[in-house]
Amino acid sequence: MNIALDIIIPCITIPLICFMLFLMVWRLESNNSLVLTPFLLIMVFVFVRVMPGFMYALISGISKDAYAILVFFTSFISLVCGFLLAMSYLRQSTSTPEKFREKAITVDSQGEIFLAIIFGSILLVLAGYYLYEGTPIVTNALIALATGDDYISVVQQVSARRFEITKGYYYGGEYRGQGVITTLLNVGWPFLVSMAGIVYWKTKKIRWLCLTFILFLLSFIFIAGNGTRGPFINTIIIYLILLSLIKKISLKFFSLSVFFLVITAIFLSLYSAKMQFIIGRDDFVSLAIEMIVERIFVGNSISDVYAIEFVRTGVIELRMGMIHFRDFISVFPGVLGGVPFSNELAFLINPAGNFTIYASGTYITKPYVDFGIIGVGASFLFIGVLAGFSQTLIFRKIEKDPFHLAIGAMLIYYTGLLIMTSLVSVMSALLMLFLFYFFLRFITITYRRKRHAD
Repeated sequence: MNIALDIIIPCITIPLICFMLFLMVWRLESNNSLVLTPFLLIMVFVFVRVMPGFMYALISGISKDAYAILVFFTSFISLVCGFLLAMSYLRQSTSTPEKFREKAITVDSQGEIFLAIIFGSILLVLAGYYLYEGTPIVTNALIALATGDDYISVVQQVSARRFEITKGYYYGGEYRGQGVITTLLNVGWPFLVSMAGIVYWKTKKIRWLCLTFILFLLSFIFIAGNGTRGPFINTIIIYLILLSLIKKISLKFFSLSVFFLVITAIFLSLYSAKMQFIIGRDDFVSLAIEMIVERIFVGNSISDVYAIEFVRTGVIELRMGMIHFRDFISVFPGVLGGVPFSNELAFLINPAGNFTIYASGTYITKPYVDFGIIGVGASFLFIGVLAGFSQTLIFRKIEKDPFHLAIGAMLIYYTGLLIMTSLVSVMSALLMLFLFYFFLRFITITYRRKRHAD
């Protein structure tokens, strides 16, 4: 009976306290509106991507006691306190997000925006062809699946190409700037799609709708081109954030959007090596949904729990900042920094696994393995403060034109992503985003000066 209570009490009280605190801060932050602010997006990630894994670990016996949940709770409390500190210091009004949504969108020159999109698309297509050394493998894979070619062969080709692009250079393969180019594609395509979509929303002209659709297809080809699901699904989250900044969305619409994301993930899994064992089975849909749901709710945070338990038992010693240092030096082109900690963790979890396996956790893993529970508290307090400052900057300073509104949506997304990855990774993505933004602005300014000179 005591064992059951040791499991039941933390699994009920901790989520309940967290949810009550979330509702309280949500009301203070935006009066419970469905504007996807940095705070609200962080909370979605917390309740969907982080917390379920810690609950599952205790129920399934991976956690021997409630200590791992205590680590999670420390991160949550610190995050909320940091956000409230920033909100209090900056004196942000509860109505600020809704007022921003109600502001009118301005489109000064459709010609300049169109020219920027064309040049931006050319740059991204050329970068994509260089990265994939031709047409992305995903296009060939989908054609092969549609025409009935050998499924196993297709999956193996996609997996090999994915490994070469995403991990190969860690294991002696050629480095051709894969990380930099992948980041450029991941930020560039959703930025162009967002701009075109905003202009269509404002003008309702069919040519802008067609352009948005074409850009969306291109973004799928080049972002999901190596067979990965996550980056393309993340772009859909960006579009949902953008929509919430220009239109009042309902809880029903938000729920349907989450369902659409799950369906998209299942579709993108068709050419995944993990799906080759269930394709063609009568219960394929139910098994695919089960695998995707497990991946979404438990896949990353269960790795956090394993890392915490390995540190507690002495299998892993505290790294005293070396994991963060490795992340920092790895963002520089050509400096690999060694294989990520997630590879080491995967071997500890499954010693018989393939040498390239990864067990990627959420951000909790990194401060805990570096500095323990104190590091988790300090890191998430900082993230909370940063989220509060980011939210204030976005809603007070961002203009509602296609360029800046697209920037705002992506800033919200990457602020929310802080709890899933790390500040260094987010900053490297934002650096590439702003470089791409300045490239587009250079095109528009040059075009404007030439037009005025004529």
